[in-house]
Amino acid sequence: MVHAHPLSSLALLLLILGALFAFGFGFVLFHVPGEPAVRRAILPFYCAVPVILMGAALLLNVGLAKGWPGLLLMAGIAAVVLATSRVCGKCGIAVQPRSLITPKFCAHCGHALSE
Repeated sequence: MVHAHPLSSLALLLLILGALFAFGFGFVLFHVPGEPAVRRAILPFYCAVPVILMGAALLLNVGLAKGWPGLLLMAGIAAVVLATSRVCGKCGIAVQPRSLITPKFCAHCGHALSE
């Protein structure tokens, strides 16, 4: 007999997988030296996979709980983070702000970031 798992368990599993992927692959992407062109080529995939996994988990949880205001709050936070993050054109490392102020220089190489 096959047991059907509730969707909330599936959502939690997707959330955990997304977080593990983000931390593991992010560590390699941001802390292991390499060619900047390779970093720029990998960056869209690094950004897409956790967003898809965590987004699916969030939609499952919010859809089941019918907590659409929570979904709007999370979407707003994601939009702010996306709007204030930059990728350095010289070294290829993603630079995220420490506050809501967009960084002007790369913390890794000091290159001025475009606005």
